[in-house]
Amino acid sequence: MRWLCRILDRIGFKALPRWSWIFVWILSPFYLLRRDQVRRNLKRAFPELDLTGIDALGWRSFRSTVVSLMDVLWWCGWHSRDPEKARRWFAGEGVRFSDDSIREALVRNGGIVCTGHFSTFPVIPQYFALFKPTGVFLKKVKNPFIQSRLDWLLRSMGVIPLYVDEKGALKRAVEILQEEGIVVVLLDQHFGRKGRVEVEFFGHRAFSAGGVVELARKVEKEIWACLVKRREDHFEITYVRRLSSPGMAVEGQKIVQDFTNLLERAIMDSPEDWLWLHRRWKDLDKR
Repeated sequence: MRWLCRILDRIGFKALPRWSWIFVWILSPFYLLRRDQVRRNLKRAFPELDLTGIDALGWRSFRSTVVSLMDVLWWCGWHSRDPEKARRWFAGEGVRFSDDSIREALVRNGGIVCTGHFSTFPVIPQYFALFKPTGVFLKKVKNPFIQSRLDWLLRSMGVIPLYVDEKGALKRAVEILQEEGIVVVLLDQHFGRKGRVEVEFFGHRAFSAGGVVELARKVEKEIWACLVKRREDHFEITYVRRLSSPGMAVEGQKIVQDFTNLLERAIMDSPEDWLWLHRRWKDLDKR
């Protein structure tokens, strides 16, 4: 993994998309194994597309996913070689917010940030970890080698993994928030039946982790929506919206649905940037 980070570091951020075809070709067997899942997902979201259009969009999405992975490894390579310069770029012109006042509020007060599997989404916890204690809720993967690499990547970025299938994850999240830190949640998935809420996503029933709302109320923190978009020479944090504040009398399901609607709009604007590989509609897949 480290040698790959060093290679991507030499290529440079702007050139990564041009080199992505090599990694797309190497990883294409994995995509072909998941192609039926991609087709099902895209057909649900875009029923007007024929199979040719679905497959074309599926490949563009896979390439975007590969570029996102390359972005993360590129950063780790640069950071291990020149950490101070890498941090300065990432904290400055490398990551820009569509609204700087929101960036300042989050960095100052902390809170819960909801995001999704959209573009280079690891940028969000990675960015906030430069300024605040930052954790991200995750499920452990079954493959121990991949899990160990994931751990290494997160810790290289300064991010605290909060594994929902381990005891103490919720307690650690509360501690981070009480320290005015940031907790990031991928809200286009759910982590099991406990605490999940039902939402409508592209006209179909799906489930999300509703426990994030109870966590915010417990520690009296704001909930924000943030997505990231890769540009030619930087990342942009966009589609930013405050979903709730302490004391707001809003149902948890509505807060999660508001985020889901925002994510759906972002996907409609740029459908290749969402991770169509993953099983967002698990209950529908079982039928």
